[in-house]
Amino acid sequence: ERGFELWGGARDAECWQCNRPFNSKTSGISTGKGDQFTADVMRQIVDFLKDDCQYVPVISPEVDEDEEVIEELTQQQYRAFNQLMRNNRILVKGTAGSGKTMIAFWAAQALAEQGLKVLFLCYNRQLADWLTLKYDSTGRLATKSFFMYCKEIVVSKGIRYHIPPGTKQEDFYKGPAADLFLQASDMMTDEGKYDVVIVDEAQDFHHSWWFPVQLSLKDPDNGRLYLFLDPNQAGVYGHGERYPGNNMTSQDLGENCRNTKRIVDYCSGILQTGIGAFELSPEGEAPEVLEPREDPSHRAKTVQK
Repeated sequence: ERGFELWGGARDAECWQCNRPFNSKTSGISTGKGDQFTADVMRQIVDFLKDDCQYVPVISPEVDEDEEVIEELTQQQYRAFNQLMRNNRILVKGTAGSGKTMIAFWAAQALAEQGLKVLFLCYNRQLADWLTLKYDSTGRLATKSFFMYCKEIVVSKGIRYHIPPGTKQEDFYKGPAADLFLQASDMMTDEGKYDVVIVDEAQDFHHSWWFPVQLSLKDPDNGRLYLFLDPNQAGVYGHGERYPGNNMTSQDLGENCRNTKRIVDYCSGILQTGIGAFELSPEGEAPEVLEPREDPSHRAKTVQK
């Protein structure tokens, strides 16, 4: 209203922005300016500002709420797993969505907060980056993919790390990379090693990597080594047929607490296997099935839509 008053040529007023005295004679605004503000102009302005937007409902608030519930349920699983952490060697098997990654990383954080030096390894570099960004970690917790870690150790000891011409990247990581790590480990001191090594996505680790993983421990034979894996995903990369077996205590996580019950039920039907949903998981909405798109760009657009 005060802005309109000024537009209408009020001779003495206060500026509606800074409350300073305002005089139309010294402002440079014509006293006839208000005459231009006709009824027709008013209608045009009203039409321009009229709220005729169509609101598109989004599900993010519901998703956020479900995510909070799911994280709370995963914490319940963690509290149960926490009882096992008195053991030095644990092999945790869990279905997709059973909270393996979150429990593994919470364990890593808890042990680091106790003053232990912890190495968290995974197969997927993007997962390592995401965990580093999502969760605050202490300086005693290192989060890396196996490939990243292997290269860092080898290069730090002055050993050349490269894939020979004509060698497939996959073949290099299965054999030569592990051999280079073993060379570098001979030069490692306890200062560069860890009290605890936690491995997520262990089903994706090649059996030749386990010796280097154990050599990363200050006590390779009895140091704390926790492996998290999904047996149903073993073999995707031709790995996962063998794991360290030295006094490993086994723990199963059979319930999906990542997804809603309706998603779990749907996936159980597709996979023809009994995936249990966490009892207190949200019911959720019925899954919407999209037609597959061969072109990745079309696939992304379909999912986005």
